[in-house]
This record gives sequence, C-alpha cells and structure tokens, in this order.
Amino acid sequence: MLGGAARLALQIGRNLIAGGGAFRAEPGCSKSSFDKRYRSVGDVGSQESGGYKHEMNYLLVFLGGGIGAALRHGVSSGAFALLGLSFPFATLFVNVVGSLVMGMLAELFLLKAGGSQEVKLFLTTGLLGGFTTFSAFSLDAATMWQRGDHLALCVYLFSSVGLSIGALFFGMAAVRFMT
Repeated sequence: MLGGAARLALQIGRNLIAGGGAFRAEPGCSKSSFDKRYRSVGDVGSQESGGYKHEMNYLLVFLGGGIGAALRHGVSSGAFALLGLSFPFATLFVNVVGSLVMGMLAELFLLKAGGSQEVKLFLTTGLLGGFTTFSAFSLDAATMWQRGDHLALCVYLFSSVGLSIGALFFGMAAVRFMT
C-alpha cells in the first residue's frame, strides 16, 4: 500500500513540476484510468461526492508543505552556520522571500487567470506555507523579549512585517512589469 501511495505522490510531483495538472499522468493514462488505478490506494473518496478531488488537494498541500519545510530547514541550517544564532536571520529571510514569491504568484494567477486549483494549492498553501513560518517568527520574538533584547526585537518585528509586505507588493509589481 505504501509503495502505491509513494508512486502516486511522485507522479503528481513530476506532473506539477512539468507544468501540468495533478492528473496529467504518464502517456496513455487518462484521469479515469488514473482513478481506477489508484482507487485501491487507501480508497481516496467517492467521485460522486467530490471526495476524490478534495482528498487529492490535501495530498498536494502535504507534498508542497514537505518540500517547503525542507527548504526552510536548509536555509536555517545555512544561516546558523554562517551568521550564528544572535539574530533570527533565517526566519526573516524565509518570510520576506516567501512573501515576494507569494506576491509574484498571486499576480500571475490574477493576470493570467490561470493555473489550476491543484497548482495554486501546491505552490501557495503547500510549498510557501511550509517554507514561511509565522510560528517561528512568534517564537523568535518571544525569545528576544524574554532575553530583554528589546531593541533587536523592535528591529525584527518591524523589518519582518514591513519587508514581507513590501516584498509581496514588489513581487506583484515585478510580474505586472514583466507581462
């Protein structure tokens, strides 16, 4: 059972990276044959009730979130090694970059009125949701407060919020400029 689920997840990931929807499987595999082939993998819901698509969306968010969290871990490890632990540079970085990318994606989806729901969920809720982290931001801020490092806390709070919102607007403007 795990083997089939793992193959399904890998195929969906490949399809999304290749620019297709989640159901553009290998050559000769239509959505209906895809349904039949993977129906036995945990019985993912009935097609009549829309349960199948609903549960596939959860899988896409899960996959994207895992990739985003792994990327965040890589950034955090690198920032800690290069810059130390005196300031939460990694959290600031992922939140600002994540906001920039979110702004770009939001504008692309609006301008092009495209992108399947699966792609939007995978990239925004999944990948960027796993990459950015407000909970870590909150913990970093509380730690600075408890350490009595109020100046660094103020810099962190204002730079995180201000730069993240600014990056989101910049991402949107950049996409408008490029298209």
